[in-house]
Amino acid sequence: LSMDLSEKRLFAVSDGAGGCAKGEVASALTVSTLFGNLEQIKNSDTEEMLNNALDEANSNVVSFFEKEGNIGIATVSGLLFENNKVKVFNAGDSPVYLIEDGIMEHLSREHTLSGKSGYGKKSIAANTITRYMGNSEVPGSEAVYSATTDISAGMIFIIASDGVEKGLSENQIKRVSMKKRSNVAETLVKRAEKNGVEDDITAIVIKISEDDFITESE
Repeated sequence: LSMDLSEKRLFAVSDGAGGCAKGEVASALTVSTLFGNLEQIKNSDTEEMLNNALDEANSNVVSFFEKEGNIGIATVSGLLFENNKVKVFNAGDSPVYLIEDGIMEHLSREHTLSGKSGYGKKSIAANTITRYMGNSEVPGSEAVYSATTDISAGMIFIIASDGVEKGLSENQIKRVSMKKRSNVAETLVKRAEKNGVEDDITAIVIKISEDDFITESE
């Protein structure tokens, strides 16, 4: 799907946290709230409206589970494109990558105990997230790491659930994403599944060309 770079565009992945009740509800509420605010984000001050949408998403998750009497939380990672810049935002461990000139950079922050303490990816700490949607004590916008970077032709952005990371090394993700093929997102998901990942697996791949950007999702 090719789109004009002059328009605001929002892409996001949310993944329910394991070990909590109805994580899929928490992730669905997060995504539906963000995209329910899309028109306001497009037509108003972008950063303020994105922060408002994140606050609302967090509140909606908290409210739902307070009524249910359960605990449910979700990660969120995304990109907001505007005027040849992209705002990166994330809470949790769903990664956002940038590939430029053959080098892959981890744009998002890993909000897990392993990310803070240096414990290995296979430790319990790796599955314990420290920032998330569904936090009754911290507003959504305050829980999210965000940064802005310029965009240029040739860049490849990848937003994924942590299931992709569990099934593929960063080098494998880079090699697949740099291929001149039309089904990169699908390939990432299928290879992670083939490698035995049973977690939710989602990927969005955005390739920047001279005049526009091309997106794929799976």
